[in-house]
Amino acid sequence: MDKNLYDVPMTGLNHYCNGKPVPFFCNGKEEWGIDSFDFNGQTFKSDDIVVVDGHIGNIEIVNTEVGCCGLGMSLIYADVMARRPWTMNSGHRSKLDGIRHATDEEKRLYEIDANDVYDGAERADRMWKERFEKW
Repeated sequence: MDKNLYDVPMTGLNHYCNGKPVPFFCNGKEEWGIDSFDFNGQTFKSDDIVVVDGHIGNIEIVNTEVGCCGLGMSLIYADVMARRPWTMNSGHRSKLDGIRHATDEEKRLYEIDANDVYDGAERADRMWKERFEKW
């Protein structure tokens, strides 16, 4: 692949709220994604937990013509499975080669560490807001 994966135009996978798709806002305009895509006999939808390129995380964007995808939050797969301290990534992009849905056990282990990430982010957000409340 000649292009850097972060330069490849991507299509979002639709998120739904109250049964209706929610638009994305890119460069100041409203855009709509796709409901799903098929690859190697599997169907992938927004926020499916997938394993790809040594990461486990939720899929959010795709370009099937070029054959790449982008994850929302992902963790290093080997660390999650070995129960080692995690390294969180946001927006990791990779080739679609080898992508698959995570098994129930992989999802269970991922959720443990993902919840730690969310807890840390919420603590940081609270601390940031408290700084300004004191002013």
